[in-house]
Amino acid sequence: MKKLALAAILALALTGCTNTAVNAPEAADSLPSAATSAPASVASKSPTVAPAWGDHAMEAFLASYERGNFSEFSDGTPHQKIIKWHASNDGVLHVEVANHEWSEATLRWLAIDIIDRASPSVEQLQKVTVSTQDQKLSRTAVWGDS
Repeated sequence: MKKLALAAILALALTGCTNTAVNAPEAADSLPSAATSAPASVASKSPTVAPAWGDHAMEAFLASYERGNFSEFSDGTPHQKIIKWHASNDGVLHVEVANHEWSEATLRWLAIDIIDRASPSVEQLQKVTVSTQDQKLSRTAVWGDS
């Protein structure tokens, strides 16, 4: 049943996919459509499938918790603070969380949680970097180091 649900989510997500990065809504409510325009820093990169696998990674992450969006996580969990993400060509998923009083350990735990739950479904995913919106703190997890 999970595989069927994931397949349905992926089919919907990939319908009409373009070469754009997708940002999570400010309210971290749900996954945005593939037609969302990319930030200039991402859009100027050469054409690749990186943004599509980044969306797929976040969809797999949500599906692993049987959630449809980030607001469905319990209050106070770091998952609710995810505001945007993008994938790069070198297998790195960059996840941004809202500014908060984060500890290094919590950001690292979130990076590990994302990579452990998403990487079995996303072959390209090698590394997850979680950083605060103001870029003052960031932590990275590499597949297999949890």
